[in-house]
Amino acid sequence: MKQYREVHVDQAHTEYNPNEIKVCSKCGFEGKASLFRKGRNICKKCRGKYNKKYLEESRESIIQYRKKNYTEHQEKFIAFQRQYRRDNKETITRKAKIKYDADPTYKLDINRKYIQTPKGRTAKRKKLYKRRKLGHNPINKLFKNSHFHHLHLNNDNAIGIYIPKEIHESVWHSSKIRESMNEINKVALLWLCNQAII
Repeated sequence: MKQYREVHVDQAHTEYNPNEIKVCSKCGFEGKASLFRKGRNICKKCRGKYNKKYLEESRESIIQYRKKNYTEHQEKFIAFQRQYRRDNKETITRKAKIKYDADPTYKLDINRKYIQTPKGRTAKRKKLYKRRKLGHNPINKLFKNSHFHHLHLNNDNAIGIYIPKEIHESVWHSSKIRESMNEINKVALLWLCNQAII
């Protein structure tokens, strides 16, 4: 039986012709085989409607199944995600930058929600401790609604400038990503130069 199935599947793959004319058994649509699911007489449009309806009706059971599956195989999922991030670091950074540039409030909204979780509060404490270790050597004076921005220039992590909170949060940056630091530093130093001229 297994051998028959393997032969049957191989024949189905080799005989597939994307230009073959088929008729949908659901809506009666007539078109090329490329507009249908392989090996089925249901067009992709009808299949999409079915999938959408199924997801809406079975939303809770799908969520419960995925949670259970993740809990049972948590270590495998985490290992896979870490490896994927290592292998696709540049792609992930580029896509994130495009997304944040298109909507600067997107990351802020995610951060606000994350900080409210127990994991987020722990991460915030670690971040504050790390910033204290960076040191504090400001170029300008503190003013209302300002953030201290570390420039990370010439391996000197203490030197920085006070800039408006809105400017500091307008450009996503990380000390681990040099390109993002160059971008925020350019904005911050330009603001400082304009203040000196005024």
